[in-house]
Amino acid sequence: MAGAVAASVPLIAIHRVPLTAEYCILAGLVLWTAVGRHPAAAWAWTAWLAAIVALDDLRGLQAVLGTPHAADVVAFESRLFGGSPVNRLQQAWGRSGLQPWDVVLSVVYLFHSPAPLVCGAVLWRLRRRFFRPFVLTQIGNAVVGLVVYLAFPEAPPWRAAQLGVLPPVRRIASEVVAHGGPLSGVYGGADPLPNAAMPSLHVAYPVIVAWWTVRAFGWRAAWIALYPLCICVAVVYLGEHYVVDVLAGLVLAGAGIAGAELWTRRAATRPPGWG
Repeated sequence: MAGAVAASVPLIAIHRVPLTAEYCILAGLVLWTAVGRHPAAAWAWTAWLAAIVALDDLRGLQAVLGTPHAADVVAFESRLFGGSPVNRLQQAWGRSGLQPWDVVLSVVYLFHSPAPLVCGAVLWRLRRRFFRPFVLTQIGNAVVGLVVYLAFPEAPPWRAAQLGVLPPVRRIASEVVAHGGPLSGVYGGADPLPNAAMPSLHVAYPVIVAWWTVRAFGWRAAWIALYPLCICVAVVYLGEHYVVDVLAGLVLAGAGIAGAELWTRRAATRPPGWG
């Protein structure tokens, strides 16, 4: 793992792989594990984040694939909705210059990477029995997402607009980050292979976070359902995903959660010492 972390540093420097919150924490955990501090937490978290970082980096295989899908997806959405929902939302809500809702929705969108880490930390600390099914759900979604990305590389709306398939689409999150000083350079080149829009893990991960938070803490945590609801609108308005990507992300998250719940119930009924 230490070798993989070290080898990724020059790739991050030239923007060939993304610099993510998972990567940064993984690098620290490798060192934490090496010095033998809190081994149970270090090994559990290192295995989880190493899997997520590896799956993110494997998106680089898109470089050897063909032209991403764009025109066919746009035509399909137009038939479903009588036009482009992305363009309609941006025309309805967009104004000259950045608006407060642009910033709020961009922050919600950019929280995609740290949100599972925060949820994992809370579950590990307060509801340890939900940590493993939560991690399994996220890794399962990441694996399926990678397979679909490689089999069906899809240009997101902002990229489809650059290719001339859609009318102009603003990439609002990038506009917001551009006002963030040094952060703008990091984010601007952190997605060199963006053709990974279907299904939307930006939607699937918040659904997973919300589900396992409510499962762990009951209905008093139901307010967190606002997070996936908000992200479903945000990713379309910001020009990052089509509505069909959102729907696919919801289906993927639901399937992953159902699988993890089934695994949890079966594990709970196993006799002591089984397996």
